[in-house]
Amino acid sequence: MDTPAPITLEGHGVRLEPLTREHHDGLVAAAQDGELWKLWFTSVPETDQAHAYISAALAGQEAGHMLPWAVRELATGAIAGSTRYHDIVPAAGRVEIGYTWYARRWQKSHVNTACKLLLLGHAFDALGCDVVGLRTDNFNFASQRAIEALGAKRDGVLRHHAPRRDGTVRDTVMYSILAAEWRDVRRHLEMRLARHASTISRHRNDMSRGARMPSAYTTPERSAFINASSWISLPPVDSMASMSAPAPAAPRNIWHMPCQYFPDRNTGGLSCSRVSLGVNRSADARPWLSW
Repeated sequence: MDTPAPITLEGHGVRLEPLTREHHDGLVAAAQDGELWKLWFTSVPETDQAHAYISAALAGQEAGHMLPWAVRELATGAIAGSTRYHDIVPAAGRVEIGYTWYARRWQKSHVNTACKLLLLGHAFDALGCDVVGLRTDNFNFASQRAIEALGAKRDGVLRHHAPRRDGTVRDTVMYSILAAEWRDVRRHLEMRLARHASTISRHRNDMSRGARMPSAYTTPERSAFINASSWISLPPVDSMASMSAPAPAAPRNIWHMPCQYFPDRNTGGLSCSRVSLGVNRSADARPWLSW
């Protein structure tokens, strides 16, 4: 395995730029989108800690056990977050991918899949790694799901393993991908990105045929696009908890509405889902919505 050196990686709508102090303002803006530092199990820096965060990453790079990047989303030009190689062990042919975080608007988008494809490809194809590891906090369930969705295998849990920023000590969930597994993992990630590109293309085609997003919408609300001339405004997300779903056994009339799109608070773009409007055939006959 070759020793990793700073390099720019680009593809699938993102660019990984070797982290420098010039990325400070972009990282601060990304972290503020969702106030990500409030999640005690993440490595996201608070606004006044961004300089120290960058200094620590660059010190790790100088020592040879880290290689940090800033993640830039190319369609907007904005810094979306950060990631890095760490625990680099050339003698064992091993690197780990971690310290990964993204602004809330880019979570559950193409960004993480694209970054992982670039990082894994560089590790296996350019550096000649035998294994790439990934790890996360035992309470970071979203990260665990994202890692497993990549195709990584869960190796186990290291109990009472590493201190968090708040002084508590976490259990660490360990994952890995072997060089022999890389071909299938790569095809899986490429298929996910192709599916995303196809969805975006379909949305654009629908919009070009007359579908219009409202001129403005507030983030606590979801609006479902039904056709080019009619909108259904769903209630604020917080109020959805008070809406009673029908009993599973109750017969009901259901209408599935075609061509549904709604603003996605996480990505800042459009999400597509099936919206169903139904009425219980019960005493109260209350209408319900699902999507």
